[in-house]
Amino acid sequence: MQNGEYKKLTKNLNGNWVNTGGGAGGRINPLQIRILPKDDEMEEEEKGLGDYPLHFQFLRSFFKMYFADLTDLQLALLEKLLEELYAKFNITKETDISKVKNTEFPILSDLYDYIEEKIKTDTLNLENYNVLLSLLYPIAKGSQEAVWNGYTAVTSNAKCVCLDTFDLQNGDERMKKAQYYNILTWCWQEIARDRDEQVVLFCDEAHL
Repeated sequence: MQNGEYKKLTKNLNGNWVNTGGGAGGRINPLQIRILPKDDEMEEEEKGLGDYPLHFQFLRSFFKMYFADLTDLQLALLEKLLEELYAKFNITKETDISKVKNTEFPILSDLYDYIEEKIKTDTLNLENYNVLLSLLYPIAKGSQEAVWNGYTAVTSNAKCVCLDTFDLQNGDERMKKAQYYNILTWCWQEIARDRDEQVVLFCDEAHL
């Protein structure tokens, strides 16, 4: 596998090429709530959890993969902060996610800034807030900001999308686990979005 091996092919097919380890070409915002496919033949009560609560399950796994030392208390606090942040962006479990634009979702730097605001008024959780800020800094403001901090910029209606993972291999295990989980969850959402459309997912050298 070579760096940018499929970039030219993707561009020739008018597709999207994304460097998932460096942010070039776009990114997939982990805070953007994914729209899950619904089976039209199912009764309303059979459809189970909606997009909003299911996305929180994704976020729990995502943050636990990246922040392996996160305690249960800190994870619960982070989830509460995320709920408050989404509400600040007028997104709740009642929101029709299909009507929310990519640029209307919060991004990781918004989460970081919101926690900084909370520190000024909630001194009871000061220690845990500072821990969360320290953990979030690299991906929200620091060295890995380009990978996740930004709006989803992949054109989902493109006929060909190349998620280039070459540079991702240079990341540490936590980064790789979290980003593979992020991009594969996005892939599944796109694949299942239209059950009548034929979609093929190729994973070159997946053993890596």
